[in-house]
Parts: sequence; structure tokens; C-alpha cells
Amino acid sequence: MTGLRKIGKTSVLYALMRTIDSKDGKYIFIDCQNPSIHGLRWYELLKTLIEKLIEKYEINLGASEYIFDEKTAATNFEKVMLKIFAELNHKRILLIFDEIEMISIDTSSSEHWKSDLDFVYFWQTIRAFYQVHQNEICFIVAGVNPHCVELASIKGIDNPIFSMINPVYLDLFGVDDVKNMVNSIGKYMGLDFDEQIYSKLVDDYGGHPFLIRHICSLINKSVSLDRPVKVSKYDYLREKINYDIAISKYIEQIIQVLKISYPDEYSLLETLAVQGNEAFQKKLGFKNLSTIHHLTGYGVLKKHRETYFITIEALTKYLKTNSDLLIDESMESKRTAISKRRNTVEIELRKIIYTVFITKYGKAEAREKILKAKKTEDRKKFEGIQTKELMEEVYYFPELKVLIDKNWDDFSRVFEDKAKFNLNMDIINAYRVDAHAKKIEDDDYLMINIALKWIEGCIL
Repeated sequence: MTGLRKIGKTSVLYALMRTIDSKDGKYIFIDCQNPSIHGLRWYELLKTLIEKLIEKYEINLGASEYIFDEKTAATNFEKVMLKIFAELNHKRILLIFDEIEMISIDTSSSEHWKSDLDFVYFWQTIRAFYQVHQNEICFIVAGVNPHCVELASIKGIDNPIFSMINPVYLDLFGVDDVKNMVNSIGKYMGLDFDEQIYSKLVDDYGGHPFLIRHICSLINKSVSLDRPVKVSKYDYLREKINYDIAISKYIEQIIQVLKISYPDEYSLLETLAVQGNEAFQKKLGFKNLSTIHHLTGYGVLKKHRETYFITIEALTKYLKTNSDLLIDESMESKRTAISKRRNTVEIELRKIIYTVFITKYGKAEAREKILKAKKTEDRKKFEGIQTKELMEEVYYFPELKVLIDKNWDDFSRVFEDKAKFNLNMDIINAYRVDAHAKKIEDDDYLMINIALKWIEGCIL
């Protein structure tokens, strides 16, 4: 079972465990993101499975007599598991692995799972036992990343679970699911939602349960404290821009799996969000169609007739905001985009410099520091001009860089890296193509985009 982060995979596993308990079934749950699990070697993890079963069902086998090392772990795992099965009245045992990517090749944070053959040896043991004893055990794996079951081979060795598991993606919520969840949440908060809000939540947040629960929390904070209260679609629309800003960090967390493990798929999604369906189709034409399997599996991409759509509007906005792709290839649009962003940066830099100097040094000393960016012979020209007005109207982009550079200790917490600050400021100032009507090449446009993005990130 796989799906986007925070979609509810673990909740499904807990529901499964409650069902098994109600039927007196047998299982153990392994949270692979726990360092005490992924920190184990493959043979140590096999021993841990045994120990968890013995502890959970209070079985006395003397299992400590069995050695679990690289040579004997597989053999002893089979011996002890068969004894446990007999002690449990021959009831089949389910092994549940959550966050499986944490003990998987390429994706684990522990080196022996990520780069060595621990993944191979562990699953060779489980597979060998399962093939002979299918009535004794079965297993389920869950995670955000199905990478470990998609690889045919690992370091030249057949992947033991490549042909055993077909990934099943957990679906996003539809309108009825969202309505049931939101109504349930709303009752506790004293909120009564307009019917139209449910479909808006699906359109805007794709039916992702975690995002929608968070939006409900934000709605709760934004409406009247007098409860119960009716939440209309107009209340929702009025605050939506604030909701989108508030959940942007969660969008990034959810989409991180594509950025890290499926860069081609992420690039396709970015192209669709920024440049549209035609550019997406053109880019897709150079790739194997299987590259969109993860996107459709995760539920973030759907196809209607010959057109592809991103199902989460908030994700589209995130991709547009954080993309370096060109929305419009025309020269004029490039100049306009650069000019607008640089002007915004310039205004914000002025505010930061003025605020820091006034706060730290007071009006008189702040004015002296600000004037030092001007030539000595020119400083008399500015007598009588208020310091704030001076900062806002008389200082140009290169002078702002000088002020920060010469007073780095005052601004180091904002920009952190002096060399990067100076380099990016120089790039932004050098590529004033909008002012000089120069032709701007794609490489240059990408460079200034990166520079602006770095400075903007520091300012934010």
C-alpha cells in the first residue's frame, strides 16, 4: 500500500489491526521509521520480529537459545517462526511494515539498508519462508515510495519482492468522503458548512485528508467565536489566500517524495502547472508513458480525453511559485518578470536596512551609516531630507548592496552567507535587461531567477 505523505496510510493500518483483533487474528506492527528499527542490520531485524511476537502473545519458547547472525539468521528464523505458529493455535501471522522506504534500498537513512545488501538478505529470508509456509505467515508493506518493489534487481541480484508485490495506491477523498469528515470535525468546533464548500475543498486540495483537516482548523480560527456558526462559501473564499499560504509548507512535505525519488515525474508535473498541457504533452512525448504512472497512482494527475489535469489546485500554485520555468517565452514577458521581482526585492531591502539601523543605532547614527554609501562630496545634497525618505527615494540597488556588505554583522542573520549575498546581488544588478533592452538568453534568465530566488528566500 502506497500513497502521498499524510494521506492516512498508517490510519488504514490501524483500522486493519483493530479488525484483526476483533477476529482474534495474529499480527505484529513494525514502524520502520523508528531508528531502533532501521538502525538494525538485516539479521537483527529478523530477531526483532521474533521477539515482538513472543512479547505480544506472551509465548515462552526459549528463543534466546537461537543465534541470529549473518550465517544462521535465515535458518533460525524459520525454526522459531514455526514454533510460534504452533503456539498460536496454527493461526496465520501477518507482518505489517509501515514506512517501508526506511529499510529499503536507495531510500533509507541508514547506510546498510540504503547502499548495502541488507534489504536483499532480509527479504530473501522472508520470501524463502513464505514460499514454503504460505499458511503460516503473510505480510503487508506501506509507505510513500514504492521504489523498493519496482526495482527488478539490486546490485546485480534479483530483487526478492519485485514479482511478489504490486503497489496499491491509497485514493484521495471524493466529495462524499470530504463531507463526512468535515461534518464530523465541524460538530466538535460548532461549525456548520455550506454544501458548496465540500466540492471547493476537493477542487482546491484534491481531497487530501490531512490538508483538508488543516484547512478546517484554519477556518475555525478565522470565523466568529460565537458558536454554533454557519460557514458560507464567501467566508471560505475571503480567507482562501491565507489558507494557501499557511499550508504551503505541508504541500512541500507531501510532494517531497517526487522531488527526491521521481525527478522526471516532478519535472513533468511542474511543466503542466507552469506551462500548460501542450508543453506537458510535448515533454511527455520524449519519455516512456510509464513515467506518469506514479503521478496518476498518487492521485495528483488525471487525464480527461486528451488533456491532463493536476487534481490539487494548491499544488499547482506551489509549483508555479517555486518554479524557474518560463510561463511565457516572449522577450517582453521575461523583462517584465525580472523587473517586477527586482523592484520588489529593492523595496524590501530598503525596509530591512532602515529598520535594522534605526532599531539598533537610533536616528542620528543610523543616518550617518546610511550616508556612508554616498560619496563624501555628495552628502551635503541630502541635508534636510528625512532619513526614511532618503532611504526610499535616493538609494539605488548597488548602494543597498554596499550598505549591507559594509555592515555585515548587522545583517548576517538575515542573509547568512556573505559570499552568496554579494554574488547574487551582482547577478541581479548585472542583468538589467529590462532597462537596457538587451536580448536575454534562457541560461541568463535561469541564472537571474536563481539569484532572485535566493535573495527573496532570505528576505522572507
